[in-house]
Amino acid sequence: MSLSLQDHGFVNQDHQKDVPFYDIKGRLVIQTEFGIEYFTKREVEILKYIVQGYPAKKVGLLLGISYRTVESYVATLKMKLHCHRKSDLIITCMKLGFLKVFL
Repeated sequence: MSLSLQDHGFVNQDHQKDVPFYDIKGRLVIQTEFGIEYFTKREVEILKYIVQGYPAKKVGLLLGISYRTVESYVATLKMKLHCHRKSDLIITCMKLGFLKVFL
């Protein structure tokens, strides 16, 4: 059984589940079925575009980075969210409520 954000002292009892929580370092903190995961500002930026269906090359152009760097971030995101394909990543984001936060 994994611990929740509240068990780790990140949030109080009044915290709403669909409100994003950021730690002191500015990372997005998400409770998944596998535990707590932290997402950097750049990972969140890339994830916003990926869940909207943007290809890596377009994301790279928008953020001023190489599409290979975007693909590297996507690989890290898939690892953190225990996904094998990009479509799994999008479905997981929907289940976790990321789409409410991003769109």
